[in-house]
Amino acid sequence: MPPAGVKMPFMQDGQERNGALGARPLGPPTLTRRQALTAGLVAAGAATLGPARAMALERAAPALTPRALDAEIETLMRTGKIPGLSAAVIRGHDLPWTGAYGHANVWKGVPVRRDTLFMLASVSKTFICTAVMQAVEDGLFGLDDDVNGLLPFPVRTPQHPGDAISVRQLLTHTSSIRDRWPVWDDLYAHGDSPIPLGTFLQGYLVPGGEDYLEENFLSKKPGSVYRYSNIGAALAAFVVEAVSGVGFDVWCRDRIFGPLGMTRAGWHLADVPADAVALPYRWSDRTDRYVTYGQYGYPDYPDGALRTTAPQLARHMRMMMHTGLWQGERVLRASTVREIFRSQVPGLTVGQGLIWYRVHTGGRALIGHDGGDKGVATAAFFDPAEDIGVVVLANANWRRVQGRWPLQQIMNLLFDRAAEL
Repeated sequence: MPPAGVKMPFMQDGQERNGALGARPLGPPTLTRRQALTAGLVAAGAATLGPARAMALERAAPALTPRALDAEIETLMRTGKIPGLSAAVIRGHDLPWTGAYGHANVWKGVPVRRDTLFMLASVSKTFICTAVMQAVEDGLFGLDDDVNGLLPFPVRTPQHPGDAISVRQLLTHTSSIRDRWPVWDDLYAHGDSPIPLGTFLQGYLVPGGEDYLEENFLSKKPGSVYRYSNIGAALAAFVVEAVSGVGFDVWCRDRIFGPLGMTRAGWHLADVPADAVALPYRWSDRTDRYVTYGQYGYPDYPDGALRTTAPQLARHMRMMMHTGLWQGERVLRASTVREIFRSQVPGLTVGQGLIWYRVHTGGRALIGHDGGDKGVATAAFFDPAEDIGVVVLANANWRRVQGRWPLQQIMNLLFDRAAEL
């Protein structure tokens, strides 16, 4: 993990993206999403997984990778100490190329395959956005509704109790709900967290709760300041659950994964095949080897714990790239997708849509999201001008080498080569 204060090209979970997104380079977070995991998580295979659903393997995309491209990607992986990587390239409505490299389990020598699942970290939040906007389309609530009329418990900033927090503010990181990192020290679990989403959020946001402190909120009133908030995003997911009466994970299964044919996707480890999930790793310079964090979970799972494959994540991106349509079925209205990508708070930060945001990298103006957690580095972006998208998933920490980020270099390389694939 790079030292705090080092400027990285991607935004980091829990860190504010300073300045105009459209004018700054793309790159990873300055800090990982959470603080260090408890020592017990380093045991491989720590998760206890329930029986997996029968899932159809996505093998349709042909392996069209030229050997030269393979060699470039593998060289960058070695440079960045990335044990395993899965990637996909979208061109128009097609998925012309997918790639799988390295190991999902280093110790057992299990290779990454095109159907290997990776934890997405904050790329998961794009599914929060889809679910929230489906609920808005259903008329369950509006983007500018006060969350206090939607939740089973009240949420107000202590210094501004008269100012409402809206759903839109949750999706644009302007709610003044603050991530307080020490809270998460004890929340990582071997496998799935036993703490329900709503229970954790109530304990964090409501006075008298187990994790409540006034420091869980910024001193500025909601809507007046931009600060990236994992908790705010997780609360947006819980709004869907609270209003609909359907678990957020079930909503996504039925309303998003199902229509998109994402048969290898799940918010919980119990929902996916145990032997197909890439183990998260860090590189130890001291021992010259990879060390696994094990499979872990946390109660605010919607902000980072989705696991799926690169080709199936690409289905969600293709739907968003093409006005909410997937193979003739409408997942979101075209007007909804336009609203998602619209710069929502230009007075506070440029390019922030509803969860999705805009950045410049490699001479391209991209829309998407990135993610970082312990042993997880992900990026999913598309170029609307060229109608090309790239998904890159790795079971490693973000790592900078000689001023560059190898994972970002791999993504840019795939954008450069997309027309040839």
